[in-house]
Amino acid sequence: MATNQLAPSPQEAHDQQADLEATILHSLVFTPELIRSIDLNPEWFVSIQHQLLATYLINAHGEQSYMHIRDGIEDDSPGTITQATWNAILENEPLPNMFSYQVHSLDHAYRKRKVLRSAQAYSKTPSNSNLEAVATATQALQSFEQETTVTLTMADLEAQLLDKMASNTAAPGIKAFPYLDIALNGGLCGDAFNNWRPSGGRQISMGPKPGRPGN
Repeated sequence: MATNQLAPSPQEAHDQQADLEATILHSLVFTPELIRSIDLNPEWFVSIQHQLLATYLINAHGEQSYMHIRDGIEDDSPGTITQATWNAILENEPLPNMFSYQVHSLDHAYRKRKVLRSAQAYSKTPSNSNLEAVATATQALQSFEQETTVTLTMADLEAQLLDKMASNTAAPGIKAFPYLDIALNGGLCGDAFNNWRPSGGRQISMGPKPGRPGN
């Protein structure tokens, strides 16, 4: 059976999730007003410390600066956010225009974990309620992924590709950017990509010529 060489190991997946969470929190503590532009759920975070910080940021409504956030959460819950966690957040600076895509990725990963946990629970205890939980989680994930093809902006799609390139998980060719075909209504698909004109250049035909079979 062929294996997916792009699939990360469990440790790599854990590290990628931790980096994603820290990067999002970096954006939120240094640009706190961003919290008002999203509907963030602390449960999307795997780290308990990240969940606590996300909850605090939501309750602060984007009205506190970085130092006020640090002082405030220390006053509310002394010692709950370690220096190592703060260091990771400070070190994970986001690339420009990545925030929306990263929050989307965080939500997506959470929904996939819900499917996995519900499937594991059903495998352990095959009851009707656990089966229903599997179906509900799976349907929610599928709906979310279908909506993705409509709601992602071009900036999000660019961020998606940059993220895959940075983590070395990009597939070769245009497969690395699956939703771009949809966003362009098939603009990168074989026959549809017939008339591409570079800026200042001549028309280039990228599809099969009339009378010739496609590749």
